[in-house]
Amino acid sequence: MKRSARRPLRVGLISLGCAKNLVDSEVMVGTLLKDGVEITNDPHEADVVIVNTCSFIDSAQEESVDTILESAEVRRARNNGQGIIVAGCLPQRFRDELPKLLPEVDAFMGIDQVTQVTQIVRQTLERRAKRIQESHSEKAPRRNGAQKTAERKANSKTEIVGRLAELDGIKPEESGTRDSAHESTGARTFQSATTLEAIPALNSGLASTNSLSPLISVKLRPNYIPDYSTPRFRLTPRHFAYVKIAEGCNHPCSFCIIPRMRGSHRSRPQADIVAEARALIAEGVKELNLISQDSTYYGLDLRPNHTRAIAAPERFNAAVKALPAEASTICSLVRELNSLPGNFWIRLLYTHPAHWTDELIQTIAECPKVARYVDIPLQHIHQNML
Repeated sequence: MKRSARRPLRVGLISLGCAKNLVDSEVMVGTLLKDGVEITNDPHEADVVIVNTCSFIDSAQEESVDTILESAEVRRARNNGQGIIVAGCLPQRFRDELPKLLPEVDAFMGIDQVTQVTQIVRQTLERRAKRIQESHSEKAPRRNGAQKTAERKANSKTEIVGRLAELDGIKPEESGTRDSAHESTGARTFQSATTLEAIPALNSGLASTNSLSPLISVKLRPNYIPDYSTPRFRLTPRHFAYVKIAEGCNHPCSFCIIPRMRGSHRSRPQADIVAEARALIAEGVKELNLISQDSTYYGLDLRPNHTRAIAAPERFNAAVKALPAEASTICSLVRELNSLPGNFWIRLLYTHPAHWTDELIQTIAECPKVARYVDIPLQHIHQNML
């Protein structure tokens, strides 16, 4: 289906994974709408489809791969000129390998690029047209028949998921990607790769010899965090919203990949969060869900000359007690949000079991708008892991 020059660009978006990923999707949708792009729920009508992926555990990676391949099948059947963008944690985690495994994809974008989505969408559509033109000029043989297509999808999925599992077992230094989540601030400068050289395809519906390589826009270590001025279109029901108070994580948990994917912990300024909360309450939101990788760590990275090596409970408590009275913490944030006028409640999500303090317990007890609810993700209970 060829897009009419008169109608606006149309984009479809599939959001996978956690609430934090959903906020990234909301920012992308808000940015696209601000730039005059239409959002459609019909994949057949979309000029570009974005799959915002999750890569936290094996099943999430498999779901992401399934969704990407299904999107490619829909395109092949109904709209071959459609561009496909893979965003989020999967390309953030497998930036170098993923384009080789998924030659169907026209562009890969990382976490730092969510506000650049309109530019990437337009570049993707142009790149898709060139890839098709190149494949036609080479008269590449096409594989026809539903059975062959289904077989190709199954084989591709097995190959992709298997290779990702292999990569999961490779240490960062062995794969050439150094895990620097715990290096001192400013020790390294991470550059954004916007394009790569032609990448050999494993299984491509297009000719792999001269076809253009996919667009790659993924920083090795992201540092983006949204602020109140960032365009956003909420995808949750009207009565509740997710408020991302921080991004990234500093904890060196052996079972968790988040610091390598999302970068070091970085808190939003408290005033910026409160401004967003005021606007949401004015829109009729009744439940503010505070989210980050570790909400109890909020504000600790804002202290002067801070060190990241405070994951242990005793070090964390010492760091909290050493903060000046005016410092931003999860307690000061909750208290200010609780003081806002309106009929609403606050739910605190993604707290770390090692970082619950007496002050936080007292704060929740004294703030009537805070839900009497404790959210503590427990990934492991083995002492060696903890």
